[in-house]
Amino acid sequence: MDEAKPMLSEEKLENYFYFMRASAKDNIFTSVEKMSEEAKKIFEGISKHSDLAFNQAKMAVDKISVFDQHQILDGLYQDVISDDSYEKEKVRFFLLWGALNEQLQENTIKYCTDLSAQKISVSQIPYFEGFYAQCKNKGAMKTILERWKSENTTLKTAIEDFL
Repeated sequence: MDEAKPMLSEEKLENYFYFMRASAKDNIFTSVEKMSEEAKKIFEGISKHSDLAFNQAKMAVDKISVFDQHQILDGLYQDVISDDSYEKEKVRFFLLWGALNEQLQENTIKYCTDLSAQKISVSQIPYFEGFYAQCKNKGAMKTILERWKSENTTLKTAIEDFL
């Protein structure tokens, strides 16, 4: 039986992928626009990858609304996926913020489901390990980590070391 060739197999899709990347960067600004002024300050500090700003944000997390907490998480996630490969510090601060409380953890797990194992580097695995250690829903996160091991074998040993 002849296999059908995908209809777009001969088409050049680079322009569409560029558009998708630009859309992800636009989403960062959409998240920021919806934030309160206090949340915007927190987001700006965290997105500069400053440990001092993160520690201040950590102390202020309970003083901002749940909506703002999730908008900050969404902005950090959009920042991670806006690049062709995931930048180490972006991943680090996304996971640090995502671990701060159980509601943020649940959304972080949902975002991690959509991360591409091919774009995760071995040097980022300790950040996922730290998130996993703090995570209340270890089962859901373990499922994602197990999937990543099979999708990107270079991550396998690093993930197995802490699972």
